[in-house]
Amino acid sequence: MTQGNDPSGYPRPPQAQYPPQAQYPQYGQPPYPQYGAYPPAQYPGAPGHYAPGPLKHSGLGIISLLLAILSGVGFVATMVVAAVIVGDNPTAFDDEDAPATMILGGCAVLCALVNLLGVGLAIGGLVEKNRKKVFPTIGLIFNGLGILLLVALAILGSIG
Repeated sequence: MTQGNDPSGYPRPPQAQYPPQAQYPQYGQPPYPQYGAYPPAQYPGAPGHYAPGPLKHSGLGIISLLLAILSGVGFVATMVVAAVIVGDNPTAFDDEDAPATMILGGCAVLCALVNLLGVGLAIGGLVEKNRKKVFPTIGLIFNGLGILLLVALAILGSIG
């Protein structure tokens, strides 16, 4: 008279075939594991569900590299002008108060300041999130080399 292990004697109700219910987050819990995480896509092309694209280049890094190139060209131009002046008049730079000495020294200091700005932008580009680090790294190297070159020339100029 009893069916299965049911002690009441009534037949067990048939098992309903319901679809599984979606799991919703509890009150106060975020719907995704962490802020900024991408939710899983149910199917390709689902609205609002996308895979992260390729990283973009750092704008600060590109500007840093351009400043390194600009400073290098300016420094080479300064040295060419100094060589031309010395070729015409070998005693042109003997007087430290001469206008040519002041102008060319100012150009070298300007190149150093541009390099310092480039180093700052390169560091800013290196700490940017979700950006490629190629241009900031190259900009940091070239701007650092430019500063080291100018410091070395200043030390050699003060010795001689």
